[in-house]
Amino acid sequence: MRGPNLPTTVMRQLIEVLLHAHYPEKLDMTLSHYTLEFYLGLPSVLESLQSLRQLSVSSRDNALEGAMIVSRLRPLERLHLDILDFRPEVAELLQSQSRGLEKLTVHQRQITAPATAQFPGLRYLNVDRYPDMALLPRVFLTSPTCVCKTGSI
Repeated sequence: MRGPNLPTTVMRQLIEVLLHAHYPEKLDMTLSHYTLEFYLGLPSVLESLQSLRQLSVSSRDNALEGAMIVSRLRPLERLHLDILDFRPEVAELLQSQSRGLEKLTVHQRQITAPATAQFPGLRYLNVDRYPDMALLPRVFLTSPTCVCKTGSI
């Protein structure tokens, strides 16, 4: 479910399909602020997907809203996030998915997290703008197999 502005009929049909999907295990989607504002039922539809094991979410214009939705899902085996910034409130919300968070892309320099935030399942971290390098090992590099990429792409 990717695309900046899917036609209303397509989004409504997609939500209807998700409502009747018996065992979806993997979902790849973009959650824009506009999408969440216009389709208020989408978060509850996502929460109802009990068999969902893998989720890939791009939420570049609303990291906090995307994190709120992800935090209400049952624990995922694999989670890939593509977000604009990583603030303490985003980090706190994602703690419920800390083991499943495998891939994180952050598009701004702003990466701050409380001392309690840890993401042991993270395997790939991409930060487009140069972050505070002292913070990265404490929060993200808890796994010896994590790959960290920084700089503009």
